[in-house]
Amino acid sequence: MKKRLALILVVLMFAACCLTACSDYKPSEKLEGGDPSAVVYSNGKSTVAQGDYIYFVNGYQETYDVDGSNNAWGNVEKGALCRVKADDFSDFKVVVPKIISIAGNLDGGFKIIDEWIYYTTPHNEKDKYGYVNYLWVDFMRTKIDGTSTELICTVEDDFFTGPYNYYKVNGKIYVVYAVTDSDNKIDVYSLEAGAKKAEVKNIVSKADKVVLGNTETYNPADTDVKLSDYIYYQRELLESEQPQSGNAICKILADGTDANIILRDGRTTYSLISFKNDVLYFSKIDSAYKREGIWAKTKDKEYMMTAQLYDSVEFIGPEEGMVATLDNVLYYITYKNSDELDREAVVTEIYKGNVTMYFVLDRTVEGNNVKELYFVDILDSDNEDSAEEETKIMKRINLETKEVEEVIPTKMMYQGFFNPDYYNGYIFYYESEETAQYLYRININDLEDFALMGKQTEKDLEDAE
Repeated sequence: MKKRLALILVVLMFAACCLTACSDYKPSEKLEGGDPSAVVYSNGKSTVAQGDYIYFVNGYQETYDVDGSNNAWGNVEKGALCRVKADDFSDFKVVVPKIISIAGNLDGGFKIIDEWIYYTTPHNEKDKYGYVNYLWVDFMRTKIDGTSTELICTVEDDFFTGPYNYYKVNGKIYVVYAVTDSDNKIDVYSLEAGAKKAEVKNIVSKADKVVLGNTETYNPADTDVKLSDYIYYQRELLESEQPQSGNAICKILADGTDANIILRDGRTTYSLISFKNDVLYFSKIDSAYKREGIWAKTKDKEYMMTAQLYDSVEFIGPEEGMVATLDNVLYYITYKNSDELDREAVVTEIYKGNVTMYFVLDRTVEGNNVKELYFVDILDSDNEDSAEEETKIMKRINLETKEVEEVIPTKMMYQGFFNPDYYNGYIFYYESEETAQYLYRININDLEDFALMGKQTEKDLEDAE
């Protein structure tokens, strides 16, 4: 039986406060200095830069709520969405005084599109029985100056984990989220934010896997349609699609238009992996030629990344290569030749351990450019005694020399909230429960340069004494 799902539509005739900044969402002040025309960086993460400001989630806050007061508008500072100046991290301000949640999606986050910030937060309204359904998810948006806030919709599902994203199509903004039923089939829903009469559309039904296109850089002046504007999904073949062998990868825009099959040949089974930097990554098994491997698709080309399937992968780029794990061994994969369809891979073993990979960054060391993977290994000597704990040590490894260095020491990084982010020379991460799980930053070129990003509450300051 399909998992229970209901939607509270944001329609003026039913909820007068949902599309306007009503008394529940009154701003404490108008925030000056935001620039809705500026390019946005690290968009869709927990730390997002636009213009002169960095916006971020000020710590992890429990979502459990008995009476609705835990996440009442204006009551929240820890867990709220805040901002500081990008040049010196000063001028701390709360922009959204509600708990920003991830709905079980560690790679989730909030997004800034023009003058609006789009985010998820735990539902805090009581039902007719007086119960607060804090496991439900509210999709909301707030202007960057804090003067207007709107509830877009509520997903009434205790087990909702996304994925979700926000898209701009033909000047309109859409909230898109996926729901998995008890048969592990996925439906994708879309809803226009700010519409006078909201209409939830089921734009994808019964998919086997969904990958949401995303770009971490949003330029308001660039209106061309890109690969990152699409939702990608794999599905079984329809009865009309012959021969009945393999499956299909399709794409569709958030408004439900431009739906097309992009991968299908009648013999190959595809499996979506991820979307990164305007590249779609997928694996495929060709039943006719008995071949398998991982591939990349850009706007103009397809690249064979490797003929081997791996347990987990972190892609650097279709020409640059990838880092992958198999049976607790970490490999760095590059290429001898440039033929995208038939190139010889160079596979180098660089590390042994049970690795969770975060990102590959370029860094200048003594005048030389080096590539380093940032990761956690729960089997190393520092973490093996606490494999079930959510606090870990982050390390980095030089992909060429295999040198390993601690970045965030002493099991300080909390893994139960947003995954760590990177922007402009800094890694942003949430510290452990011992330091109250606030957001910190650390300079990748000077590991002594680390500090609290936001502001601790008086209670947490008192508890720390």
